[in-house]
Amino acid sequence: MPRHQIRFYGPFNLHALLEGVKKFLDDRQYEFKETFKMKKGGEGWKFETDWEGNLKVTHFVKKDIAIYFLIMEIKDVEVVVDGKKQKLQHGRGIIDIDGNIEFGWQQFWPEWFTRFFLTYFYKEKFWGKWVDGHWYEVQDLAALIRQLLNFEVK
Repeated sequence: MPRHQIRFYGPFNLHALLEGVKKFLDDRQYEFKETFKMKKGGEGWKFETDWEGNLKVTHFVKKDIAIYFLIMEIKDVEVVVDGKKQKLQHGRGIIDIDGNIEFGWQQFWPEWFTRFFLTYFYKEKFWGKWVDGHWYEVQDLAALIRQLLNFEVK
């Protein structure tokens, strides 16, 4: 499945970034889990969190998206945008996005039968419908994060 890593350095809006990603997951009805760590240090503060979204599509198909945020040396700064002052954050960070699909996640059948079933009978149906769709969904999330970090032209 797709895996993205976005690295950045400079000013950004942390609140808008987190709200945008959360809204993306909520709009697609993912169940949301979060682990959170934050530390103050000498150069600024450090923000680290793991987000996990799970969507049980059917009794047989489950989609997962894992997002890891590590943002370091965060400082609050004021930036003039279009003649108006905005309070933003400045720092360096890494965002990892990973997508996964589980077939047979409720384990109705033994593992060997699930693999046999997917390989010989429904390979095209499941891979074409679920895997491709999830791949594009993860691509859209990565594009949204780049847009929220002002990497892309609006």
